[in-house]
Amino acid sequence: MKRYQSLPADTLDPGRNTGLILGGIGGPDAPASVEAFLHNLLMDPAIMPLPRPFARLFGAWVVRSKSAEIRRRYTEIDPRGISPHLGWTRQQASQLAFRLGERGLQVRAEPAMRYWHPYAEESVRKLLAEKVQQFIVLPLLPQYTANMSGNILGGIVDKIRELASGYPLHVLPEWHLLPGYVATLAGQAEQAIRDWQSAGHAASECAVVFSGQSLPQRLLRKDDPYQDQIHATVAAVHQQLTGNLADIGDWWGLVRGADRPLLAYQRKVSPFCWLRPDLVNETRRLASAGCRHLLVVPLTYSCEQIETLYELDIRLAGIAAHTGIQGFQRTAAINLDGRWLTSLADHLATTAFRGYRTESASD
Repeated sequence: MKRYQSLPADTLDPGRNTGLILGGIGGPDAPASVEAFLHNLLMDPAIMPLPRPFARLFGAWVVRSKSAEIRRRYTEIDPRGISPHLGWTRQQASQLAFRLGERGLQVRAEPAMRYWHPYAEESVRKLLAEKVQQFIVLPLLPQYTANMSGNILGGIVDKIRELASGYPLHVLPEWHLLPGYVATLAGQAEQAIRDWQSAGHAASECAVVFSGQSLPQRLLRKDDPYQDQIHATVAAVHQQLTGNLADIGDWWGLVRGADRPLLAYQRKVSPFCWLRPDLVNETRRLASAGCRHLLVVPLTYSCEQIETLYELDIRLAGIAAHTGIQGFQRTAAINLDGRWLTSLADHLATTAFRGYRTESASD
């Protein structure tokens, strides 16, 4: 597991105060911070794989030319013009700390964002002020990739080692097959599909597409597990979904994506070769093949953010309507769903803490 060599997995003491850090990309917390957020994002070689002089020039051009448009998009999803990412993450952190507390563990939880506040240093210092003696760090991205999850986690680990040298530290790199995560995705898709069947829609005019966050192909190293983990998540959710729909199996079997799950990628942000197929192109292909009811199941976003609320709900929904799709919908991000939060709390308790055992709690 070469890619994880810099990510420690110390066994923690269940009797000590623990700092739990949820690492994410972040987003602007006011319209005025859009330029600074974009600058931080585009100056990261993990996002913009260009030689530094070209990256600076291209990044500066994007900030100048796109900032007004990005501010408009944030305003469309929230009148305050801010990203909902941090608010959701704070609630997720609080819920995880509460569930771990129910298991007898003393946990203080904070988010740490890569490209805007609160940065890793802010979060680590805050937890140290609350007298934590050890740390757990996990990404908000279920599937691991070096240039996203590894980049986020590496920055947090470096700050912990700098500010809390010698403190035990357990990092969970990915959770793409976490039972509660898979159950949440399958359960949400199941309800939408049953609604189609109850409404009398022809199964042959319905389609289900799983959506993953796209990445530049040149950034995926030979040992990078991202695509394998995306496919593993899709296979697990599709298998559970098919089992859940056994009572309408004949109808479900005629839905596009029932026999062989469909996967496409979204969020292309730079002029490179990205993972394919592209979600917009897949939507157009399905529409031309007779699809009139489309369900998109986003896999890689742990909470609602611009990629779901604007890219899917506004942009893709508009494209779908223009191509003749009459009913476009997508499943919600997993947000505060109790199935995945309880499952994650159980997993952290039993894998990170020495001698701890638990039975999965019902939510």
